[in-house]
Amino acid sequence: ELDWKSFSRRLVDVYRDTKKLHGQTARLDSNGYDMSVARLEGRSLEISRFPLHHLDGQHLVKRIEKYENQLSMFQWYYDVPMDNKTAECSICPTVPIRKKSYSNQSGRRALLHSVLMTVFRTLKLQRHYPLNRLLNALAEYSRTSSIPPLPAKTLQRAE
Repeated sequence: ELDWKSFSRRLVDVYRDTKKLHGQTARLDSNGYDMSVARLEGRSLEISRFPLHHLDGQHLVKRIEKYENQLSMFQWYYDVPMDNKTAECSICPTVPIRKKSYSNQSGRRALLHSVLMTVFRTLKLQRHYPLNRLLNALAEYSRTSSIPPLPAKTLQRAE
């Protein structure tokens, strides 16, 4: 069992090492970088697996488990900024609209709304027309019974 002090120190160490590694992206070869990212992910998962009786620590552990795939997204996709502030700010205006419209009285509807807004915003940021993409996707789905993929985006590693 970890106490709060030990838990928070380990978590801060992982965060500090993650920021340091992100700054060294251009200096490392891709295999070394990938191995370092995998080790950091392993360390954060290891921390989240320890039993903890501190209430704040339990909340953090639950969030780490829930969002473990998203926590290191910026390390695997090189064009995603470390803080991803742009994405957060672009989606924020939709939350009050969703709440005012009473369009999601259940968790499933809220999830559907958040996924749709994320897809629309992503398409718009990639200079696609979201409504046209949606209509074309629905037309293809009605013909083939399969959902078409999002448009491909090429990711380039910062060197």
